[in-house]
This record gives sequence, C-alpha cells and structure tokens, in this order.
Amino acid sequence: MAGLFDSLVVARTVEGQRGTAGVWPSGRKITGVILHSMAEFHVKHTALAAMVNVTFVGYSANNGQFQGALEACGKCKTFQGGATTFTKQLLFLQPGKPLLSTWSWGHQGVFQDLDGSLVNAANLPSDLVAAAGFPLGVPNTTWHSAVDSTLFDPQECVYVSNAVTSNRGAFCSANVTFRRVMLNNHFPPAIHFLPLRVTTNAGRGAFNSSLMSSNYNGGLMMNVGAMH
Repeated sequence: MAGLFDSLVVARTVEGQRGTAGVWPSGRKITGVILHSMAEFHVKHTALAAMVNVTFVGYSANNGQFQGALEACGKCKTFQGGATTFTKQLLFLQPGKPLLSTWSWGHQGVFQDLDGSLVNAANLPSDLVAAAGFPLGVPNTTWHSAVDSTLFDPQECVYVSNAVTSNRGAFCSANVTFRRVMLNNHFPPAIHFLPLRVTTNAGRGAFNSSLMSSNYNGGLMMNVGAMH
C-alpha cells in the first residue's frame, strides 16, 4: 500500500521563515502531508494509502501559512475526493492542540484511525471530547470534512466548527463504516449534470453533492455511513 511511513514532518521554524524561504509564492495554504488522489483517468479505482509511525511537529493554529497537518486529495479538483487514508501511530507535537485539517469542500476525504492515535482527547478540544457519546482513542474512529454538510448523525459524530483543530470537520464513532459512493449515468437524462441533495433516513441531516465535470461523465461523489 502506498503512503508515508516512519517519518518526521516539521513545520518551518522562525528561522526558516526569514527571507524568500519563508514565502509561499502562490499564496496556497501549506499543510504537512497531502493524501491522496485517485488513479489518473481510472473510472472505478481508488488507490489505497496509509500513514504509519509519523510525527508532526509545529502544526498549530497560530503558525502562519500552515493550515493543518493533514490534507486530503491533494491533486483533486473541487468536489472530487472521498477516498480513505488509513492512519496508525501518529504523534502531534506543538503548543496546545494540533491543527489537524483545514478542509476545503465537503466529502474531501476520510482519515480512518486504526489505533486511536489520531482521534483522541490529546488532539481534540476538551469540550468536543466531552460532547462525544462514544469512545475516543480506539481503533476505527474517523476524521472527515464537514464543509457545507449536516449529513453526519450527531449521535455518531461530533462537528468541529471554527475550533483550533479545524475550520469545519467532524470525527465519528468506530461503530460507523464510511464508504465512497459515485453516481453517474443515472436516469432520467433530464437530471444529469444537476446537483444532488442527499439526506439521512431520519431526515436529520443533508448534504448537497455538487456536479464534478472532471469526474467520469460528470458524476457525483459523496461519503456515506454504509454500515453500523
């Protein structure tokens, strides 16, 4: 499986931000690790990726252009993504809590924590930890984008909004398994190339899945809780 293993990822120090070395020419946000993209031009395949035994140093909310340790779907166009990255033995070292992710759009990707080293009390704000009605620091919890989405069930997930950890994310119980769903070639043709509004069975949440002309036949993509 492709990925990042046995690595140390360090944000720039104060010294490193001096002169031209401290300037990111495009103005793009800077993140620690960007994972991952689908196999190019493949209509069905989503490559697997993992991060194992990786330490992040200095990824905090007050560190300039740095916008989080983890970013999903680095080569994607807007509204693409949805792939799962498996994580294990992660460690975050910084003052206070880490800035895990600054998400750009809904369903950008999923980080599945295989050992409890990502979604735990050490990495999340204490008020959100207290709000969780499920165990943290256990295998198979997940970390998601929740931009423009209320699809996550509040009994199974906790939203992280404008907090030190993320701009708009969600962490979810290990009891829920998420899957990437693509919809294309659907009928009738009159609804092709239109946004899709996805709701839960109980009607408690919703998500607008936007058209992606760069995907196969203008398909729509979303992550959904597939198994409990």
